[in-house]
Amino acid sequence: MKLRMQSIRWFFPVVMTLLLGACGEQKAPKQGEMAPNFELTGLDGKPYSLKEQKGKLVLLNFWKDNCDVCKKEFPLMEEYYREFGGENFEILAVYLGDSKSAPQEFKDNYDITFPLLKEGKDVAFGQYKIRATPTNYLITPEGKVIRKVVGFVDAQQIKAILYNIKMNQ
Repeated sequence: MKLRMQSIRWFFPVVMTLLLGACGEQKAPKQGEMAPNFELTGLDGKPYSLKEQKGKLVLLNFWKDNCDVCKKEFPLMEEYYREFGGENFEILAVYLGDSKSAPQEFKDNYDITFPLLKEGKDVAFGQYKIRATPTNYLITPEGKVIRKVVGFVDAQQIKAILYNIKMNQ
């Protein structure tokens, strides 16, 4: 009887772990994995999806209006966009805050020309498992994650990746 009780003690937790694992909670995409596709609306009213960016290096930025680092990062991202933007590079900035007016205020205050996407909480928390802002994903032209960076993505990283893309074309 004692042996049977010991077997039951470990059997139930093991079975529950396997069952819950089989339900497959989605994990954050890792380096080398395909970045999950999404479609969100930009401030300009246009729909934006990750798959329509195929062929471009993408800086996918998740931000909030109450994030001090985000406020410092936005002018730098705009510099990157003006320098590298075009057919080979795109920035998609996904807003995670609650304010309806904050994305437009950021766009106006920082003279942003790259797409600001609104209502991105489901994408951020569901598909990308964002825990802090800013969180940036660099995504290859084929749609694979190059790197996840919590904090700034500097110009040197972008330049090196764009150079490698051009050399491999």
